Amino acid sequence: MFERVILGVDPGTRAMGLAVVASNGSAKPSVLWSSTIRTGSDEAASERLRRLAASVRGAIAEHRPETLAIERLMWGRNTGSAMEVARASGAILVTAAECGVPVEEYVPLEVKMAVTGVGNASKEQVRKGIGLLIGAEQVPADADAADAVAVALCHLSYEVLVPTQTLAQLPAQGRQAKLFTRLAVRDDGMTLYGFGTSEERSLFDHLVTVTSVGPKLALAVLSVLTPDTLRRAIASSDLAILTQVPGIGKKVAARIVLDLKDKLGLGGDEAVSGPISEVREALLTLGLSPEEAREALSSLATDGDRPVEELLRDALRSVGR
Repeated sequence: MFERVILGVDPGTRAMGLAVVASNGSAKPSVLWSSTIRTGSDEAASERLRRLAASVRGAIAEHRPETLAIERLMWGRNTGSAMEVARASGAILVTAAECGVPVEEYVPLEVKMAVTGVGNASKEQVRKGIGLLIGAEQVPADADAADAVAVALCHLSYEVLVPTQTLAQLPAQGRQAKLFTRLAVRDDGMTLYGFGTSEERSLFDHLVTVTSVGPKLALAVLSVLTPDTLRRAIASSDLAILTQVPGIGKKVAARIVLDLKDKLGLGGDEAVSGPISEVREALLTLGLSPEEAREALSSLATDGDRPVEELLRDALRSVGR
């Protein structure tokens, strides 16, 4: 029995690829069905769109996917063809909404990264990547249908890099998990990072602003040090704690302290943890200075098990925001 069924769509008015891909969480995904819908050049635009919508509606009715994954239009030099794809995409999105199926959109770079690990992969490399993920015998011969499979696989199997501490807290394979993500975009591709809490993600965002600290090293920091330990180390300028992280020497540790102590609102204060640290991060994100954040935090009554949202409202009220 399949736990997840995804309808992948490669949109276009003259040729639209469709593919239904299923996964049970423990084995390779399977292509249950695929097809390419072609329209004639002599057909009116309205008739083309009607046929595309009817095909999507039929696939939804037969296979009952939990999600429709579609490749998002990227505007290039050929605005004429882009407009045609935009029309097709609109018809597909409306049809999915009418059928009550949620939609997820992925740009071509995301799709290529998901199936090949390379953002500028060729069509042949994408086909090979699909074959490695599901078996070469399952790759549709038609290029548009194969692209639809790639879009569905992108939705099912996008890789997320997480700190080892987050990894240890994830549930068993096949169970649902919630991660706070950050997408890093570079010329050679995109990488998705995931974290167990919003506080970890916020610390990651701060760490990557430090000279000589990239995403991989920031992930290593959060793999070795808990958020509370990291904050205390920065607040007390404890370089010995920071240099426990592989790849961080005294110079980089000193730079982390210098660059982040004030940004994290730790200058002159003892490091705090738990809900209060999340409130402080939210205050700094909203534009308060470290001094204003400290003033707002000092007014909070933290007795009991008060939720972060309530503490944040009180903190903002205390500084007239």
